[in-house]
Amino acid sequence: GDATGNVVVRSAGEPPSLSGTLSPEQAELFRDRARSLARMSQAEERSGLEGFAVVRLDGELFGVGLDTVREFSHLRGVTPLPCCPPHIVGNMNLRGDILTLVDIRPALGMAITGAMREVVVVRIGELRLGLPAAEIVDVVHLEASDIAAVPAASARAGKAFCKGVATVGGRAVGILDLEKLLSAREMQVGGEVQ
Repeated sequence: GDATGNVVVRSAGEPPSLSGTLSPEQAELFRDRARSLARMSQAEERSGLEGFAVVRLDGELFGVGLDTVREFSHLRGVTPLPCCPPHIVGNMNLRGDILTLVDIRPALGMAITGAMREVVVVRIGELRLGLPAAEIVDVVHLEASDIAAVPAASARAGKAFCKGVATVGGRAVGILDLEKLLSAREMQVGGEVQ
């Protein structure tokens, strides 16, 4: 409220017509909803829910743990790097920082085909990388019980690097073990000189 005790609803950039239609009771209701949403997200963290960014690589969906995700960006202005293996896509300028883009599809046994339009910026330890994706599909919160083991007979791409499989919106999502994937032999940048 303001100094007179009246409820001040309008915020910078908000259309006056909208704020003018809110009664003090409605304004308080919206504030209550915002507070309860904040409490819900904190409760989710405490109740063991784990967040994942669901990304599409070609026709398959994969979940990347939000504990490693720093942000999402559009793929643009990529500078190819000479003498690097095909999975090192190149560098991208992200607000003045140079971000190395690593295509994880070869390690997942997938062909490097199809347009990649988005980037998931991840940090694992000191390593900060961009993972190109065809699409950022969703951000979901799952309980441990929502994630099933990868069936032994599964033909799913990259099952060696999946911690499990969850069903999101009726579709199977492979939950990636990014640390294991990025340390895999297929993903190494330099090799021994023979």
